[in-house]
Amino acid sequence: MRFFGIDVHLEFCEVAVAEGGKVSQVGRIASTPEAIREFACGLGGEDQVVLDASGSVMAIARILRESNVGRVVVSNAAQTRAISHARVKSDRFDAAMLLDSEIALLDQKIAEQALAWPGLCRLLTIPGVDIGTAAAVIAAVGDITRFQSPGQLVAYLGLDPKVRQSGSEPARYGHISKRGNAQARSMLVEAAWIAIRSPGPLKAFGERVRARRGAQVAAVAVARKLVVLCWHLLTKDEDYAFARPSLTRQKTRRLELNAGASRRPRRHDGATVSPTAAQRAAERELQTQAELAYRRLVNDWRSTAAPKGGAGATPGRASQKPVKGKAARQTTSP
Repeated sequence: MRFFGIDVHLEFCEVAVAEGGKVSQVGRIASTPEAIREFACGLGGEDQVVLDASGSVMAIARILRESNVGRVVVSNAAQTRAISHARVKSDRFDAAMLLDSEIALLDQKIAEQALAWPGLCRLLTIPGVDIGTAAAVIAAVGDITRFQSPGQLVAYLGLDPKVRQSGSEPARYGHISKRGNAQARSMLVEAAWIAIRSPGPLKAFGERVRARRGAQVAAVAVARKLVVLCWHLLTKDEDYAFARPSLTRQKTRRLELNAGASRRPRRHDGATVSPTAAQRAAERELQTQAELAYRRLVNDWRSTAAPKGGAGATPGRASQKPVKGKAARQTTSP
């Protein structure tokens, strides 16, 4: 399916097309009936055309509707916010921006489906995970009950390391396998970069890996940790234990606005979406305490779990099961 945007003028029309998620310029065509009919001959039954309203646009729209084109829409530029409020004003820019209505419609449909899926809202409680990342994970995973362990989900998304072993030699771990959905995997890595900069256990974990292996490896390791968290939250129907409530409210509110919810007035009754300075400071203090608790846990674990040799006792790898409790159920070993 292709989407054409046409900016109509007295002597010519500027045409842009969106196909496969990319917008490109087609060029100019004359605003004559003959040129419009010739252009319409190249359109298919699934193509859709949006025209910028002007004096002769209705005549052009009538010619296009007589062809095999799937849909013809006339847009009022005064009502098209992206054009009327744009700092860049040109015919080519107007033709390309007419396609934004289709993108906004898709964003609205995604938001409506996301609000109907409780699991997606739970993923928003994880630091660094936004609406796009949560939606990509849900779309790639589908039914979470297909995966009996978090390790299976990690392997499904291609974040598990390649293992090479021959004979009696110890196993060697290489780069990640990169199997599965590449888009979800890349978005999880981007979310990991944000999580590393946010106070909390994920930051402490990322800094510990970065000190030994570098920043890139640390980002992938945190992305793998995010996948493990997603599996626990979805299978156990729980929120992230170290979530920041104000950030979660803001993410959820953006999701509601994308779905078409009306904006609230500046003064209204009930809880506010944006936190106060005191609330932000209190939440960051709690996150810092959780980060310090994680660092103490790692230090205690290192002092009590002495390596015994073999691949399973490689420094930095867990050799104990986590203690019982809500936080322990949502994380793997340090």
